[in-house]
Amino acid sequence: MNMSHITQTNDQISKRIDWIDFAKAIGIFLIVFGHSIKGTIAHTFVYSFHVPLFFYLTGATFGCRTGYGKFLLKRVKTLLIPYWAVMAVSIVIFYFMGSFTADSLDVNTATFSWKDYILGSLYGNFKTGFLKANAPLWFLPCIFVVQNLMYGIIKITERLKKPILGVLTALALSILICYLNYYIFKISMLPFAIETAFYVLPYTLLGYALSKYKLPQLNRLLSVTISVVSFGICFASCYFFNVICNVSSDQYTNLSLCFVTALCGTFAVVFLCKAIPSSKPLSYLGKNTMVVLLLHKFPILFFQVIFKPTVEPMKNNFIPVCIIIAVITVGMCLVAGEIIKIICPWMIGASRKKRSKSEKIKN
Repeated sequence: MNMSHITQTNDQISKRIDWIDFAKAIGIFLIVFGHSIKGTIAHTFVYSFHVPLFFYLTGATFGCRTGYGKFLLKRVKTLLIPYWAVMAVSIVIFYFMGSFTADSLDVNTATFSWKDYILGSLYGNFKTGFLKANAPLWFLPCIFVVQNLMYGIIKITERLKKPILGVLTALALSILICYLNYYIFKISMLPFAIETAFYVLPYTLLGYALSKYKLPQLNRLLSVTISVVSFGICFASCYFFNVICNVSSDQYTNLSLCFVTALCGTFAVVFLCKAIPSSKPLSYLGKNTMVVLLLHKFPILFFQVIFKPTVEPMKNNFIPVCIIIAVITVGMCLVAGEIIKIICPWMIGASRKKRSKSEKIKN
């Protein structure tokens, strides 16, 4: 048996996992940073691809080797339970914060409807206006829908002689559905943002399709060059054509241009991450993106409306301060995440670590 071949294969698998973790780390940082700035070219640029990037990565790592029952149960535990648990806490915090920062939060405690916010969180669509307590969480019910769609599509295409052709056909159909709904049917406000799921499904299918091809390994310089050029195209599209891509509300200035811009930004991050040799901080963050997504709303809110030294700079979109705040916010979320993993890991989609036999014996 050729042991060098096994080592090479394992290295390739490890490298694939590494770049995905790096891309997730960059993506979640851009989400936090994007929520700290508004109305600037930096905001437009980040918003043009940071969410599509995550759906692309979902496709690149997607698998459905289990039966649907186990698949569904796992997604409920890792996506919906954290969504509803953190949203419930967020609604309470949002209400009490609104009692002294009503203007900043756009909430009137006198007319605040607990019923509307609770039902809104169960319905899971950002466009209802009742996810304001923790708006970034719209992503979780949406990706739940996307992953269920992917399960059905992959199971059907696996029965074909050439499954990849089935996936590519599904990709073409998903793009067609996007155009039909955006320009003709205009269906909106469905439970769990089903209509939004169809807008992002093409990125997920593309990520899945490309993950099945053994693309040639590029040297680091070429990967970085492709990344820089792709970022340049993405930025130019935002700057010269004023491309607006707001996935949560299905707002696109030009659907075709938004697709191209999002893919340029996505591939820019992917190629950049493939050029990164090793990074424990990025790898750690990439493995803990869920907790940052769940919790970052309130640190950002604290710096935007309560902590006086940062209120004015963030209001004026002073980018260096916003970057620093984003870094601090990510750090705060990671620390909180480690605490939550010990106390109630289910709240962030994690499971309690099982003690080893040696630990049990000691006790």
